[in-house]
Amino acid sequence: MITTTTSSPVPEEPIGDSPWVTFGKAIFLIPLNILIICGNILVIVAILKFKRLRQRISNYFILSLGVADLLVGIIVVPFAATYSLLGYWPFGSIFCNIHASFDVSLCTSSILNLCAISLDRYLAIRSPLLYHSRMTGCRAIAMIAVTWSAGFMFFIPINIGAYKAQGFEWLYEEPTICQLVMNTTFALVAVTLSFYIPLLVIIFTYSYIFKIAHSQAVKIADMEQTGANLNLEDSQSTRGGITKQKRRLKSERKAIKAVGLVVGIFLLCWLPFFIVYPTDALCRCVVEMVYNVVMWIALMNSAINPFIYAFNDDFRYAFLTLLCCNKKRWLTGSSDAPPSQIPSGPSTINDKPIFTVSHGNNR
Repeated sequence: MITTTTSSPVPEEPIGDSPWVTFGKAIFLIPLNILIICGNILVIVAILKFKRLRQRISNYFILSLGVADLLVGIIVVPFAATYSLLGYWPFGSIFCNIHASFDVSLCTSSILNLCAISLDRYLAIRSPLLYHSRMTGCRAIAMIAVTWSAGFMFFIPINIGAYKAQGFEWLYEEPTICQLVMNTTFALVAVTLSFYIPLLVIIFTYSYIFKIAHSQAVKIADMEQTGANLNLEDSQSTRGGITKQKRRLKSERKAIKAVGLVVGIFLLCWLPFFIVYPTDALCRCVVEMVYNVVMWIALMNSAINPFIYAFNDDFRYAFLTLLCCNKKRWLTGSSDAPPSQIPSGPSTINDKPIFTVSHGNNR
């Protein structure tokens, strides 16, 4: 979703940016594109290379998200950045429609993959004893297939021009302009299916996870307070139990923060765009600069996803191994890493993962 919009029904002479503005865009857009590509390649290679990561069904969804965000970095962002830096579309009208189709489809697939990850974490917390029997590899692949199919539901309609609004014929025919100005009906349906329905699912699932994490933290705090009131001097085992509870309490607090981070970053990146876009479809009153700002903020989510969804204990060591060429035996085998090398996971509830997958063993 990186094309621009316009409120004017008549063509205007393009006004080029000053060299300093173009330079400022370049130092933002080029590193952003590199970060999207390199970050998601690192996630994909880590999952495909290391057996420990491949064994976990939950990582299938992270792999799918990484592929979607990588394609955004390869197919969508470079051409959009070129368009923004040059001030005109140099690739022709035919590729403009193809690019716009991939733009909407891949960004929608990325959002739906985030939704699938939230559903997977919800099922793991809702029914932890039944999760491994219910979430099999085949079912995970089926969910991913549905996610990608739904993401590309707009590919053909956009590619054949079904989105076009009346009064903008000149814009669609101009080969140096590539702007996705949708009619009101198409735009409202697109934003509802692409964002607002997945948003409701994400809010529901993570709200439940947050509730469970908070209740567990309260219970542990009560247990800790009860233990603190006892005479612990003559009970080494009780003292050890309280120490363990303190560690778990700290872990639960981190888990609550992690859930807030997931939802917060998703909303921060995507919500402004999906407020501005339907607003412009209704009134054609949004200036191009505002549209472009919220558009690039939305695309930043593809660069942030590798960090917030994959930067847990197992992925951290995998990344270090790949980047530093430091062989880790635990990554290539099925045995656990030495306890001294793995810090306690920040995103677990009763040793069940919230949205990370560094603890537990999916079969």
